[in-house]
Amino acid sequence: RFADKGVALSDLQTRLMLTKFDTACIGDSGNDLPMVRGSKYSFAVSARCSSLAAAVTNNVSSAEEAFDALLL
Repeated sequence: RFADKGVALSDLQTRLMLTKFDTACIGDSGNDLPMVRGSKYSFAVSARCSSLAAAVTNNVSSAEEAFDALLL
């Protein structure tokens, strides 16, 4: 409830010296919006949230499908 995934991602990127272009995120609900906006590659699983589905680069049916897409 009090966590902002976008802030957490930004903190991790800073600590690991990564950029948005080095980052991929997988989300399934509206609270993932700030996180997917901070990554170059973003996936919505099952597109349950229409605002998340519109914000991501790819819509997938499972996390496994997202990982497979990253490997291509």
